[in-house]
Amino acid sequence: MSDVPVEDLAPDERFMLAGRPDLPVATRLALAGTPDWSELLIHHDLEPEVLAEILTQHPEARADVAVHPNADLELMETAPLDQLIQPALERYAGRRGLTGERESAFRSGAEAARGRGLTLGEFWREFSES
Repeated sequence: MSDVPVEDLAPDERFMLAGRPDLPVATRLALAGTPDWSELLIHHDLEPEVLAEILTQHPEARADVAVHPNADLELMETAPLDQLIQPALERYAGRRGLTGERESAFRSGAEAARGRGLTLGEFWREFSES
């Protein structure tokens, strides 16, 4: 990485930089304020503070951040169930304290509920009442 501030890099350089898995948090935070913020979302281990910074800098990114595996639980619950990838569902279940058979039931129930137009929060309420 260079010592040039990310804001001063050419768009294609910022895009390539954002895709790197080995970036320090400070660089990711700086990239969160650029037009290339969305490239950061490919990292399933993206730090919650970077996701928060993306939302601060780009409030219109709420739906994109909501489906990220490390999104805030309340925000994740606003996401359409159909748009959540398996790692997001697994992390959500883990953060809700589900293990073993209950976690397996959650994941298979979520898969069965796809196509019903539910948000994750709506599905969670149904699941937790069952």
